[in-house]
Amino acid sequence: MASLFRQLAALTPCLLLAGCPLPIPHDRLLSPMVYGTVRNGESRSPISGVSVRMEGGTKWSSATTVTDNAGNYRVGLTEPANWFVILPAPAEGVCEGRVTFTHSEYEPLSFKEGGFGSASFDGPCTSVKRDVVLWKKK
Repeated sequence: MASLFRQLAALTPCLLLAGCPLPIPHDRLLSPMVYGTVRNGESRSPISGVSVRMEGGTKWSSATTVTDNAGNYRVGLTEPANWFVILPAPAEGVCEGRVTFTHSEYEPLSFKEGGFGSASFDGPCTSVKRDVVLWKKK
């Protein structure tokens, strides 16, 4: 119990004055984590096998995934991190990336996701749900 009290006593000034890195291993987001379902524009049925690519992020890179049988996807850029940073004062930043959907039978679709937001808890990137409709090629 005394050890826990000492740890809390040491942590309190850090949190109140200047922010605090906590030793919590995790995957830090470098872009928005975009997830959702891809559907056919006419029938609204899910489309499997759509390539979904995220490009950009706070460190320019890319990641690609493919939709499952239910048309679901989840894509984003991450990096392994050993420290979770908490800033007590308002901290802000930009987090964005470009998401592109491609399939051989459908017209490609691309959009920019992200924006300006709070960075007080381990950076400005968050998860965003985006359901997408693709239209057959003519």
